[in-house]
Amino acid sequence: MNEMVNENNVVVFGAGAAGKGLIGLLFAQAGYHVTFVDIKDDLVQRLRASGKYHVLLHCLDGSRREHVVEGFHILRAGDRDAIAQEITRAAFVLTAVFPQNLPDVAQTVALGLEECRRAGRQVPLNCIACENMKNSSSTLCRYVAERLKAEVLEYSDAHVGFPDCMINRVVPAPFDPLRVETEDYCEWTADAGALKGTPPERIDFIEWVHNQNARLDRKLMVYNGAHAACAYFAFPRGHTWIHEAVTDSAVATLVEGTLNELAAVVQRLHGFNEEAMGDYKRDFWLRARNAGMKDTIVRIARQPIRKLGRHERLIAPAKLAQQYGLRRQHILRAILVAVEFRYAEDAESVELARRLSRDGLRRTLATVSDLPPDDSLLDELANIL
Repeated sequence: MNEMVNENNVVVFGAGAAGKGLIGLLFAQAGYHVTFVDIKDDLVQRLRASGKYHVLLHCLDGSRREHVVEGFHILRAGDRDAIAQEITRAAFVLTAVFPQNLPDVAQTVALGLEECRRAGRQVPLNCIACENMKNSSSTLCRYVAERLKAEVLEYSDAHVGFPDCMINRVVPAPFDPLRVETEDYCEWTADAGALKGTPPERIDFIEWVHNQNARLDRKLMVYNGAHAACAYFAFPRGHTWIHEAVTDSAVATLVEGTLNELAAVVQRLHGFNEEAMGDYKRDFWLRARNAGMKDTIVRIARQPIRKLGRHERLIAPAKLAQQYGLRRQHILRAILVAVEFRYAEDAESVELARRLSRDGLRRTLATVSDLPPDDSLLDELANIL
């Protein structure tokens, strides 16, 4: 079996925006053969028929570069046995499917690991869940383990890694699935301690780190938090695009205040130095002003119930700011405007409006953010009104 493993093969679950525009692109550019897996039959058919897709990169300096990805293979998600065989020959398995779909992916990965053991594979395999969540690959690992017999689980523990990762790159959903647009900025880290084997030198787009939690918190709280705040502050002022919103001085002032407060929290939590955090904040503004991306306010603001979760981008740093005695006025204002976000095509914003009308602000936020009814953060929010 060892001879059958091709270190040039990767399997990518999810042929959507991130799957094609980030994972597929970067691995193809590094010389890997990519096998995509997707649940949408029409997408599978289009990619098979075309045999290629285009990725347009919008650079921070305003220039653009286009790449064509071809030579890939694509399978339907229901073809589990065929996918399992591809896994036995792959060096990496990666996902870009949204967290709620990981249990289904785990079922297929479990079949693949059974095949690896049956064939006597000894070459390490690493599975990386590229979802916008904490402990992404660890979560996938747990789902896979629940589906393995004892002997296969023992094999997996010895030969299969599930390094948690963090990806910071905007890849909006494309209008045409064969043409993806994305920014030319990419911060991709993965937990070096969970990797099985050694990282290939040509995968220079992944930074293998020993402070994965710190890098993820910085992305989720500082970048995602400020990004969300920008959308929530801008939406009631009638803006459509992020790059348009940050030219509005009123929005920019509110976002800058929020960004500084979020950065101070993460600096205190993880000890990033001033220079590193200053560079990170400057990158935020450069990316937000990238007009080529045409990133919509609604895309960033959608799903406010999820984004107001206890461990999410605004509530988590607000609670930490309380704990550390740091300024948080702008974060609190961002939370309040997030609660007021209304977009008829977003089910969560509609549901949030219903709860707010029925239960009021305090009870709604306590439920949505999983806070005790007497939490002092709720008092602080009430005092702002």
